[in-house]
Amino acid sequence: MCGGMFQLAQVPDTLRVKGGVSQLDGMIDESPIVPPQVMRREFEHLLDFTYGDETLVRWQSPPYPLDFLIAILKLTSQWDMAKGREFAVYHLKQVETDMPPALRLKLARVYDLDDWLLPAFHELVLTPLSKLTPNDKRWLGWTAYDLIARAHEQAEALRKTLALVPPPMDDLRSPKCIGHNECIRVWGDLWFSKIGRRVLHPNPVFALKFWECSETIPLHQGSTVHPRKLE
Repeated sequence: MCGGMFQLAQVPDTLRVKGGVSQLDGMIDESPIVPPQVMRREFEHLLDFTYGDETLVRWQSPPYPLDFLIAILKLTSQWDMAKGREFAVYHLKQVETDMPPALRLKLARVYDLDDWLLPAFHELVLTPLSKLTPNDKRWLGWTAYDLIARAHEQAEALRKTLALVPPPMDDLRSPKCIGHNECIRVWGDLWFSKIGRRVLHPNPVFALKFWECSETIPLHQGSTVHPRKLE
C-alpha cells in the first residue's frame, strides 16, 4: 500500500529477479524510471514548469533564473515539447545580452538557435583569448575554441595589415597631383596617422572597428572598407 489509499502494481513472480525487478521501470518503487542524460535538478525544473510551481512560473515575474530556462530548453528540445521550447527560447532571448557569448554559442549550436550563432562567434573572435574564463572554455569545447583562436589570429593579422599598409591609390589619382610618387608617400603618411593609429589603438572604445567596414575602398586580400568609417 502507498499512503493507505493507492496500491502499486503487483509484479508477477516470473518477472522478479534476485535483488530487484527487471523490465518494469516505473511500476514499483524499487524500479523507478531514470530518464537518460538528465540531471535531477533539470528534471525538477521541468516539473516546476509543467505543473506551474507557485513559487516560480506562476507567480515569479520574468526574467526567470538562467539555469531554469536552460533546463527547460534542454529537456523540451530533447523530448519534442514544442510549447515548452518556445517558452524557454522566448525568455532566454530577453536576457541574451546578459549571457556570456560562449554560453550563447553553445546553446545556439546544441539547440539550433541560428540567429545567435554569428553574433556570439563574432563577439568571441574579438575577445582576447586571455580573457576567456574556464567556464567559457568548457562551454565552447576544444573544437569551437580552436576555431575561434584561428579566426582571432587571422583578424589580428588583418587589423595590422589594414593599419600599416594603405590601400593602393591607382583609382584615386587626381589631376591636381603633379608628382604621383609624392602623392603616394603623402597618402601613406595620412593613412597611418588618420586610420592606422585608430585601428591599432589598444582601447576598444576608441579603436576603429575595422571588422564593420564594408564595400567601396578595396584593401589587401579582397577585404574592403567603407569610407564613412574612415572619417
